[in-house]
Amino acid sequence: MGIIYKLEVGNYYYIGKTINSFRKRYNQHKKSCFNKCNKTYHSKVYKKFRELKVKKNNWDEMVKYKIIYKCDNVDLPKYEKWCINIKNINSLNTNSC
Repeated sequence: MGIIYKLEVGNYYYIGKTINSFRKRYNQHKKSCFNKCNKTYHSKVYKKFRELKVKKNNWDEMVKYKIIYKCDNVDLPKYEKWCINIKNINSLNTNSC
């Protein structure tokens, strides 16, 4: 079962997907945001989170999450793209269709 989720800090948000447990993916985001050796460290979402004063020690208080949708793994990319395409100006996603 796949999961589409939303991470929010203030008025900014990121839409993502995972086929793993959400908790595992959430923790991966936390590690990637602060690991300068990670290839996604300079991504739009992590730069903005750090700019908004998200730190390792306050991540769980500042980064709110919501499970948006659960679906079969086969349908996951389609629903993620749909969620990203209905985004507004505060979206931190870099890919849209």
